[in-house]
Amino acid sequence: MAFFLNLRMVILSKHIIPFLSSEWLIANGITFLFLILMMFFLRKFNREFINKFNKYLAFFLMAEYFLFQLYCVINGTWTVIESMPFHLCTLMWFNTIYILFTRKQWAFELMLFIGLPGAFHALFTPQLNFGNEFIYVFDFFFSHGWLFICPFYCIFILGMKPRVMSWWYSFLRLQDIIVLVFLANFSINYFSYGYILPPSIDSPTANFMYLLATPLANNPFVIGPWPSYLLLLLFAVFMHALIIYLPFRLKNFLLK
Repeated sequence: MAFFLNLRMVILSKHIIPFLSSEWLIANGITFLFLILMMFFLRKFNREFINKFNKYLAFFLMAEYFLFQLYCVINGTWTVIESMPFHLCTLMWFNTIYILFTRKQWAFELMLFIGLPGAFHALFTPQLNFGNEFIYVFDFFFSHGWLFICPFYCIFILGMKPRVMSWWYSFLRLQDIIVLVFLANFSINYFSYGYILPPSIDSPTANFMYLLATPLANNPFVIGPWPSYLLLLLFAVFMHALIIYLPFRLKNFLLK
């Protein structure tokens, strides 16, 4: 019974930050000012320092994630349908940690073409799933701000660049992620509530990556009911990845 009470409190506490509101401008402004200053500061250091910084930053990102999860458990806002690590931005968070440790090319490309536009739209239409307390606001904007900056960090600090057709291969990798998250949603719903798809709009639902219901935030690419809006979202991701790739392709073409 206590679990369902906590779940209802979490659902009711969802907080939408209106676009261009004072809260939106302040939170995004502070986030990007800090991250841009960090990038500017790091460009002055040599490769040895950057290699050490990458490891320290990776451990910091891991600690931030697990400490935030611990806080949610203690505070009673952790739920299986909201807090499991299956949202795209959470998966990309771990992907950035993997990049910092390994500098894997495919992971950087996945971050550039899939993670960056996802983080951009999250910051553009913020939806705080646990309320507007300071720690939830900080975690949301810091995590999504880092996801947005990470590809630029890889390019300008680590010297990485995307390969030919990498946008397409990253888009294909996203399909594998979607299938896995669909299975995670179905499994959580079945073992927690006895159904795969929610019987009504008010039913508690594991909805990671918003694959089973639309987000509350007013995203311009979420149009129509389930599942038709997923096709438009997928097409939007396809176009975002292609548009991000074109400047790199054009630069390579001009340098030939």
